[in-house]
Amino acid sequence: APTSQQTLEPDVYVDAVRLRLGAAGGAPSRCRVCGHTGVIDGAHALCCAPGPSTRGHNEVRDRLLALARQGDPYAEAEATDLLPAAPGLRPADVLTNAASGMGLVAIDVGVASPDSQLAVAVGDGCEAMRRRKLSEYAENAEAMREAGLEYTPIP
Repeated sequence: APTSQQTLEPDVYVDAVRLRLGAAGGAPSRCRVCGHTGVIDGAHALCCAPGPSTRGHNEVRDRLLALARQGDPYAEAEATDLLPAAPGLRPADVLTNAASGMGLVAIDVGVASPDSQLAVAVGDGCEAMRRRKLSEYAENAEAMREAGLEYTPIP
């Protein structure tokens, strides 16, 4: 049982422990992050964990950047202003020419739970993330090609 002065009501504490352990169960409720209504279990909590997801994304990005810099000392993270038609667009978590002999590659890192609705629907979490990323940048695909950028999502 919690020992701090800020304790939860007993039934809420039991639900919190279940969530922390990843155990299913409990009454249906509404997720405060995504609005999903249903039993909020451990798998759902992993789908809606923006802090850990961002940390994981940044760790993958930093490792890819270190690898890219072995072949391209000018590789950069979070490059901006790549497309004159869309100056605020940032399709490259890592921008490098080390990953292709044909020009610049905009590597876009994706981190997601295999339990996300899209991953379940597609049947493959990595493919679901790849499709989502391609869909997000579809309207700018031609502009990226014209700018000499090869957009590559990495789930």
